[in-house]
Amino acid sequence: MTKPKQDISSEDIATSPAGWRAPDGIQDQDGPDLSKARLFADSNRGVYIPQYFAQEVIRELVTGVGDEDYKILEAGPNHKYYWDAWAGVLDNAKVNDPKLGECYLHHDGDLWVVPVEKEEPKVETKVILGHTFRPMEDRDFDGFGGADVGSWICYPPTTSDRTATVLILSPDGTIFEIVYDNADDLTCNQREWTPGEWI
Repeated sequence: MTKPKQDISSEDIATSPAGWRAPDGIQDQDGPDLSKARLFADSNRGVYIPQYFAQEVIRELVTGVGDEDYKILEAGPNHKYYWDAWAGVLDNAKVNDPKLGECYLHHDGDLWVVPVEKEEPKVETKVILGHTFRPMEDRDFDGFGGADVGSWICYPPTTSDRTATVLILSPDGTIFEIVYDNADDLTCNQREWTPGEWI
């Protein structure tokens, strides 16, 4: 009888040996990108992966799994509700991995702990005169303290490394163009267009 190979489990969420990360670009067909995921249990455990999960995971780091599910999984694959409990775990478990943050489980033969991809918040923009403006933020107001709350800002590209241009769209629709002639000092030329001039 051959001894099963050692699992490569996440050291941060299981009581087993050190975790392993997939090489960059590893991805199932139609599955998640596993390049940042951690392998929790290798496929050599077969039908015992759910049981292994229940026995080895640090439960304080998992939400969405009830005590009854853990008991059923610990009983092994001969339990009447083993696969139902496992399906519920895969659908509902959230793992708070200390290094990866919020994660979910992905079982494709191997059992993976996959970080939840956070979507970047979309920034509202306005395009005026071919320039894209975004709402001003606190860091913008630091440099342009005279701008009104609710103003929009644009940093158009420049052709010179000695000048910088900033466009500010005020709430009343006036556009202020501020051109810094010398990037080393803050002397500037200012021009403004009222809504009637650009609409």
